[in-house]
Amino acid sequence: MNKDLRSKTRFTFQNRLQGIDDEQVMALRANSQPLVEDECLNPFPTDETLSWREAIKLYVCGLVMIPMRGMLFVVTAIVTAVLLRLTVIGCDIDKPLPEWRNRLQGKLLRVFNRLLCISFSINHIEVIGEQDRKNSKILVIGPHSCLADAFVMGWCASFGTPAVGVAKAELKNNPITSAYFGSTQTIFVDRADQNARKRVQETIFERVKPGTRWNRPVAILPEGVCTNRKSVIRFQKGAFEFGLPVQPVVIEYKYKYFDPAWTPASRDGIRIILRTLCQFNQEVTVTFLPVYYPSDAEKNEAVKFANNVQSLIAAHSNLPVSQFSTSDMYLAKHAARHGLDLQEVLPFSLDSFQNHAKQSGAKLASSREVIKEGKTLLSCFASGGKKSSYLNKSQFQIAAQQAAVCLDRTPVEWPCEGDDQVVTFEKFWRIHLKT
Repeated sequence: MNKDLRSKTRFTFQNRLQGIDDEQVMALRANSQPLVEDECLNPFPTDETLSWREAIKLYVCGLVMIPMRGMLFVVTAIVTAVLLRLTVIGCDIDKPLPEWRNRLQGKLLRVFNRLLCISFSINHIEVIGEQDRKNSKILVIGPHSCLADAFVMGWCASFGTPAVGVAKAELKNNPITSAYFGSTQTIFVDRADQNARKRVQETIFERVKPGTRWNRPVAILPEGVCTNRKSVIRFQKGAFEFGLPVQPVVIEYKYKYFDPAWTPASRDGIRIILRTLCQFNQEVTVTFLPVYYPSDAEKNEAVKFANNVQSLIAAHSNLPVSQFSTSDMYLAKHAARHGLDLQEVLPFSLDSFQNHAKQSGAKLASSREVIKEGKTLLSCFASGGKKSSYLNKSQFQIAAQQAAVCLDRTPVEWPCEGDDQVVTFEKFWRIHLKT
């Protein structure tokens, strides 16, 4: 999506919040549908450069700010969990709560999420537009880049009846997070369970379908994973399979010296969190876009529905749309663990790799097996190349021999005509697919 279109889109959205007519919204949606695939922009590496200015903040100011804000976070989290647990005493949390209990929780969450934001140096939150509870019970939020997104949206969506989220089942194992998320009727998903997705879909639909007794909106992060906020990755289709109106929400962080984005592939996530606690001030803008009503075609095709909403959020954020997805996170995390440069080694998405492989006649197993093989080959590539982004002939032979042992296959031959050429990881993987 070019710069002029993104600028026009952003301007139109802001005016729509002030009352622009529906015909202009439809025209905007039509212009925003084509997706831009930026295969050279891996969404998982983060900028962890420590400038002299940030070093002073971390090692000098951090002596005071880290303990102070860390204590604020811990105390607030514990007190919040206890008070929220008290609000559901005598209730079945698997059923809709009475409205007065919902509103009581909303008031508590408004205060405590604001304190949690302050503990993460977020002292100013600008809210543009407002949540349309009447016309949509599904909030679709992006781009998702760090833990603080949950606190920011927890505050913004707690006025009146608070929204509930979708979280990983592992959070139930911690007594504090279990009390917090359990009391607010969060929908848990077990990623290790093959049937979990279907059950989560049924639970979400039960809460958002027309005429339901559940009156809390559901907040969903359709990217499914934190990114570096340099693009908007492909939305998972779960929130769009119901064919119901959704309200897109855009989160934007304004920063000059430090980007708080954290991803599973960050090399030093602890230091990113500590640097976040050391910032004097971070500003966040949350924009509630107009409710998106799906067309008949979108109601019947969840992927198209998801892609169009992804385009709208990307356009408003002035970001490109990427075909990277949650699946790519597993490869990126594994590559980062071996010290590889993600932009050099994984400049392609898993989807594009699989599509090209199929076009070349390769037979692929399930996505889970493809990811497993990719991780194995990444380990061999890193070992043979000594963490280099490319393999020369001698390094290739070492990596190929290791891959043959790990995959129980015949070692592949050097694929280049000249001995002075190099092999990328993508080519290394493609060669092994052919075997």
